[in-house]
Amino acid sequence: MQAQGHQPQRIRGVDRLSTLTAIAAAVACDGAATPGAGPAPAPVSDSAEAAEAAEAARRIGTCGALADTADPQGVLFPIDDHATAVPAIQVLDPMGEATQAFEREMAAAGLDARMHRVGVLFPLDYECNWMLHQQVHAGACALARAVLCAHDGKGSTTTPAVLQWVAAEHASLRAANDARTVERRLGERFPDLVACVDSPDAKARLNRSLRWAIGRGLATTVPQLYVRGTRVCFEEPGVGIAAVVRAVLDRDVGGGA
Repeated sequence: MQAQGHQPQRIRGVDRLSTLTAIAAAVACDGAATPGAGPAPAPVSDSAEAAEAAEAARRIGTCGALADTADPQGVLFPIDDHATAVPAIQVLDPMGEATQAFEREMAAAGLDARMHRVGVLFPLDYECNWMLHQQVHAGACALARAVLCAHDGKGSTTTPAVLQWVAAEHASLRAANDARTVERRLGERFPDLVACVDSPDAKARLNRSLRWAIGRGLATTVPQLYVRGTRVCFEEPGVGIAAVVRAVLDRDVGGGA
């Protein structure tokens, strides 16, 4: 499976690990082009938008579904506080460029507010992800554990605060490409989480998150989004990610099958 890059305003890429050769592709492609960088995209005509919306609607349900959303071990955590919005499960690695690009795209399109997302962490970092034999996102395991520690109330820091800090510092954290540097900076910013992040409990908690994803046969790809169990098709070319997410949400509001 070939990892794809990112296009301005049209996020095609995902960080993935399907085979050992795909790891190298993820390393080479991830972060190669950041959405919003470079010249502004050309305006899209009304007819082109209508065609894109129709194609996005056609793809609903063609990428599979998440049949089992049960969370008996409590691995899922809330990404937002939109409790009355459409429920969704997101698989993410906050250190991944594709995950950060997805967040920017959802915010720019106003789609983040239409969903109540809970997250399952899947860091592409071989320090904790036993499926990796080559590093992809150094320091991602520590960041993931910090998210879980904040969610579990192990300090005064909130989960949104950790996620917002990672988003703001993402470029420099990725540039460091060093787990110890990421851990040091994380500790400097959130000293109340330091003890938890390196604890056996936090490591076991993250391991359960990885096993939750693998146990349900999810693709080793981040990000993924499941709206009421239906997987949103990110990877096929020809349709922007915002259009695909919007189509799924519009169908949910309209009560479509």
